Amino acid sequence: MAGDKWLSKQNVITMASMVVGVILAIGTVAIANPAGQRMLCGASGFFCEDVQPLELVATGEAMDFDAWCREVVAGLEALPELERPPGVGAVPSAADCATTLDSPEAERFTRPLDTLDAGARDYLTANLSFQHGAVREPLAFTIRTLCGYTAPGARSWTALPCTLTADLAAGNSLDYYRDAGPLPSGTVEAALTPNQLYFSQTWRLEINSLPTAAELPRGAYQVNLRIANDAESLKESSARFEFTVE
Repeated sequence: MAGDKWLSKQNVITMASMVVGVILAIGTVAIANPAGQRMLCGASGFFCEDVQPLELVATGEAMDFDAWCREVVAGLEALPELERPPGVGAVPSAADCATTLDSPEAERFTRPLDTLDAGARDYLTANLSFQHGAVREPLAFTIRTLCGYTAPGARSWTALPCTLTADLAAGNSLDYYRDAGPLPSGTVEAALTPNQLYFSQTWRLEINSLPTAAELPRGAYQVNLRIANDAESLKESSARFEFTVE
């Protein structure tokens, strides 16, 4: 029959190729158009482009814990014993000092991390912030840290283990014996949030597994923060800041 000619193997292959060509052409036009990109991305994450971090800024801060603690102890000593907070003994001491690095009471004793006095028991923090495009759902990624050190007069950098932790507690309990297990991996997890176009987070920074900067030798330090890896949907980017111990 005449109609059977249209169903020949060659005609079927030709029509299938034409359909595929039309689909590819429509897809190409959609991808080239922002509105089309949003439509395809809304249909499937396969069509979503990797999120590009913009204007990365890495900064550090230092909290003068001893200065804060001296003020706290003086305030406790000025109170009648019966009016002191629970747990404070008859003779207030540094053992009564505990706070968090993001608390309002620590703010007056916190400054940008640029120069530290050798032996100062300052707690260090690192902050990473950047702008980014919208995400459809929470987008997890990793931040890897790498720290470097150079002694006064030296010409090269030495890698130092360093890590970030979301625990911002600061107090003498951190100075007790710490289990000398394997060196930290230097990786922390974070996530982008839907309906937000700006990421910013602060962590406590430990270098050489030390809770404070008291035992850091004199010299210059670099703190590098690199986000994402090849398997993630956030394009790799990095930022760093530097400080010295004198």
